Amino acid sequence: GAGIGSGSSDTKDDSKKGAVTINITDGTIEKAEGKNGGAGIGSGYYGRSSTVNISGNAELKDVRGGNLAAGIGSGYDSDKVDVVIDGGTINATGGDSAAGIGSGLNSRSSVTIKSGTVNAKGNQHSNNFGSSGIGGSYADVTISGGTITATGYDTGAGIGGSDNNNSSSITITGGTITATGTSDAPAIGGGSVSISNTDSALDITATAPDADNAIQSSDGKKLDKVIQLAENGKKGLVKLVKSGTTSISRLFHNGVYAASQPSHSGSVKAEMSEAEKAKYGDISSVHNWTVSGRQEPTCGKDGYIDYICMVDHCGTTFRHTLPAAGQHTWNEGVVTKKPTCTELGVRTFTCTVCHNTRTEAIEAPGHEYGEWVIDRDATCIEEGSKHRDCIRGDATQTESIPATGQHQWKVLSTTAATCGQDGTVTYQCEVCGDTKTETLNATGQHSYGAGVVTKAATCAEPGIMTYTCVVCGDSYTESIPVDKTAHKWDAGVVTKEATCTADGVRTFTCSACGDTRTEAIEALGHEYGEWVIDRDATCVEQGSKHRDCIRGDDTQTEAIPVSKTHTFSEWVITKEPTCTEKGERQRSCTISGCVVTETEELPALGRHQWGGWTPVEGGSREYRICEVCNAVEYRDVSHSSDNSTIYTGLRVLDPAQADILQNVQLVRLNQISDVLYIDVTHETASLQGVLSDLTGLRSERIETVVFSTERCTSTLSLSDVAALGAGSTPFTLSHSGSTASFIVGGADHTALLR
Repeated sequence: GAGIGSGSSDTKDDSKKGAVTINITDGTIEKAEGKNGGAGIGSGYYGRSSTVNISGNAELKDVRGGNLAAGIGSGYDSDKVDVVIDGGTINATGGDSAAGIGSGLNSRSSVTIKSGTVNAKGNQHSNNFGSSGIGGSYADVTISGGTITATGYDTGAGIGGSDNNNSSSITITGGTITATGTSDAPAIGGGSVSISNTDSALDITATAPDADNAIQSSDGKKLDKVIQLAENGKKGLVKLVKSGTTSISRLFHNGVYAASQPSHSGSVKAEMSEAEKAKYGDISSVHNWTVSGRQEPTCGKDGYIDYICMVDHCGTTFRHTLPAAGQHTWNEGVVTKKPTCTELGVRTFTCTVCHNTRTEAIEAPGHEYGEWVIDRDATCIEEGSKHRDCIRGDATQTESIPATGQHQWKVLSTTAATCGQDGTVTYQCEVCGDTKTETLNATGQHSYGAGVVTKAATCAEPGIMTYTCVVCGDSYTESIPVDKTAHKWDAGVVTKEATCTADGVRTFTCSACGDTRTEAIEALGHEYGEWVIDRDATCVEQGSKHRDCIRGDDTQTEAIPVSKTHTFSEWVITKEPTCTEKGERQRSCTISGCVVTETEELPALGRHQWGGWTPVEGGSREYRICEVCNAVEYRDVSHSSDNSTIYTGLRVLDPAQADILQNVQLVRLNQISDVLYIDVTHETASLQGVLSDLTGLRSERIETVVFSTERCTSTLSLSDVAALGAGSTPFTLSHSGSTASFIVGGADHTALLR
């Protein structure tokens, strides 16, 4: 169906089948696109008659037709759609073989444009027929105003029919129109064409590869009959232009270019605006001009446009001069003289049209010096010198380096000053050799140094410190105070013994002065022996323990937490297991007051422990009884076989690994229906062979093998055996007591036993 409009006539939704009227007066439509033969705006595939009205300030940014359907108008093979545009801004593109605005393939339409800005394009990728900008198959197009751009493709005209002149009529009475055709279709044509300035000012540019045929009428009228520009005060201008150029091939105008012209009887004086005269020449409207030659002007030479009147037997010519542009087209210029540091250079420019030249000065850059280079260092009494060169090598700058005025003194000799006599220091300049001497004043202060202990102080008597001047030998003494820190303490005596909780005392005596001092002996703290259990903890009651200090002055007691370990009795079986049902056993904690009981499940024995077969009196059956659960099993013994004549591929081994299959006292073979029974009178025995020994039994209509020993019976399906693989694979079916296993090629397949 259409993007906006009706659906297909064969749709199941009746609400989408009927004719519709679409009014778009304002707002913006970003995109409207038809699908499967439906127009972007209009009717759908096989759609019915509809009307599309677009006016006001409506803006349709992107309207596209579906396959074989118009952008705005009719869908594929639909009834007629009338499109009326009186305002708005519209961009429309047709589908394959359909018009931008107008008809879809095999459809009809009418397009009326009164005002607005319209850009309509056919489909440049059409595969079937041509695709017109405005019009299409069986379309009537009427344009009386607006700004219109229309582009056709393949056999589709810019404005008009899409193929084989299949547009009914194209009537243009005003508007600014740019129409583009193809090598197979005109810019305006493909139907009966009539162009005039009856309703409003007219300005048409019709572009095609064959410019003389850019406008064609299918009724055979020549252009001077197709184009009728009245001198009615409204602009009338029609230009035929060759594709890819701005060259005018034919020009039709009514001579009226001013905004308004006075009306009077007779003809209107041919008058063009200055801009039009500059572009086309001052051409009278009575001739039907075509361009016969053109030369573009250059910067220094006039150009021209030559016209010739196309009216029969006239042949009047007219040349319109195109003034020289007066502006040279200069190239980028070439340096014809390079500048130096002090002289200007020259750049010469050449006109690429007339080859005139002009010059411009290139500014002198001035000297650009590098770093200073020291030629001679300055001293304390003489100047130095330095220079620097221009990097372009055409100048050198020199400067003097002022004398420093400062001697560079170095100590030459020294006489030290003492506490009673001056000294001297003599200096000499390392540059010029001058000398100078400075006096070091006598210090006036003895240098006694740190002093020497000449009698050491004790804890009972002061000492003596003697100080001597290292310069002049003068000396003095000072008393060293009694040093109470210099006691000579003995090893001390314990005057109070320490206990576990109380400090003791040690007393020290100075051997020099008899002073005493004491030190605390740190309390020993308790030192406990091993824990002694007074009462063991049980699972229902705490225990207790104690330990004594080894010095006998403290005892420590602690509780022993309730034990998490129970003291259980022996297991007692409360339910005996059978061959098919699990049993149970229990045990209880023996501690008084504890009620914890444990219960364990005993697994079922898993297999019946059958007794020997016993014949049923007076019949062909026999039975046996499980020694554990007393279950009874019967079998038919009417088809017993002789051990020596069948199953010779199998072996039955006793505990000593001797084959006892042929020993009828120890092994009994019975085939009952499709079951082979092998009964062995041992608790431990095995059935051995290769898989083909078992699967080969099926040829004797045996499908199941039952292997029984005194305490165990195993049932094996031969169809399960056949699924295990190669017939040469060895197997062993073993019974030991009540335990069975089935090993095939080293792999355990006991799970197959029943």
